[in-house]
Amino acid sequence: MATADDEIVRDLEREIEAYVTLYPNAADSADGIRSWWLDATREAGNEELVQRALVELERRGVVSRTELPDGHVIYRAATR
Repeated sequence: MATADDEIVRDLEREIEAYVTLYPNAADSADGIRSWWLDATREAGNEELVQRALVELERRGVVSRTELPDGHVIYRAATR
């Protein structure tokens, strides 16, 4: 049974996927994605929900995750 959080995560997945489709060279941290990529007119969800969406998108091959030398993690459109 899907919870309200699950619905939010699916919405976030769709929104992030649409963003990387429009801007295939974009790359940012989970916090940057939450702040800049997602629709500001609605609650983008908390950082945990955005992270869940990114994990699922990475699993599906939509985004790739890169850990930088300083430990920060960025996400970008996966190379297809």
